[in-house]
Amino acid sequence: MPIPRYTRSPFLLFMVLSCSVALGAGCSLPHGSARFVYEPEVWEPVSPVPRLPVGMNLNQHSYYSTSLPFTDVMTTASGMLTSNHVTWPWDSGMISEIGRDSNGYPLYLPQPTSDGADTFVRFLINNFYRGDFRVFFDGQGTLGGAVRQAGSDYYVTLDGRGEPAG
Repeated sequence: MPIPRYTRSPFLLFMVLSCSVALGAGCSLPHGSARFVYEPEVWEPVSPVPRLPVGMNLNQHSYYSTSLPFTDVMTTASGMLTSNHVTWPWDSGMISEIGRDSNGYPLYLPQPTSDGADTFVRFLINNFYRGDFRVFFDGQGTLGGAVRQAGSDYYVTLDGRGEPAG
């Protein structure tokens, strides 16, 4: 039989100390007349504890967050923004007019849109990452921004400072 842990019940602790004091003062109890058995209540869970497949205490996923929970930079990239070389708007709002494949990526760029301009798309990526990241794409074209070519591969270098890449 396991030794009970009296510290879990203040009443049992009081009883043990009282009997110890009484026995120490010359009192005696007949053998077997007093038993102290700790029988804890068993609580059944109302429902099973859920096992979450994701981490806890993460920031929101965005291109401007300082939290870097993924190795794939595009996981925290912004949605596609559209612009053109005529008026250079931050987002011309023409994404619904851009023909896209089954994965949601443009079929070709630039594409003519109803505003009369040849429209391209861009993503804002999180520059709190540091390192050289390979850019994957199918087809032919020219990549702009901070993309550099090394052999047949294309890379963007992020410095981790959180500032716009050159």
